[in-house]
Amino acid sequence: MWNMSEKSDEVCERIIKAGLHADMLKHLSWESLSATTLKDSSVKRQFVRAHDAVLHNVARTTKTARAAFRKLGAVDVLQKFRDVTKELVIC
Repeated sequence: MWNMSEKSDEVCERIIKAGLHADMLKHLSWESLSATTLKDSSVKRQFVRAHDAVLHNVARTTKTARAAFRKLGAVDVLQKFRDVTKELVIC
């Protein structure tokens, strides 16, 4: 799966400037995306994977991303996905 954040540092910077990363982390916080529900839904696992891939690229390429993610508690949001045992959904 390819996304624009993989190929463009500018896209990653714009994600932070626009606050899109905050929306993405809020989406990943939804109760409907628990480890239990992801076990039974490939669509939800794909949704989480796509969000994670973009956030990973942003954190990797944008200097301000780490502080922005830390401020929003990104580690706590993503921690729940470590319990998904059917298929790995986060890197």
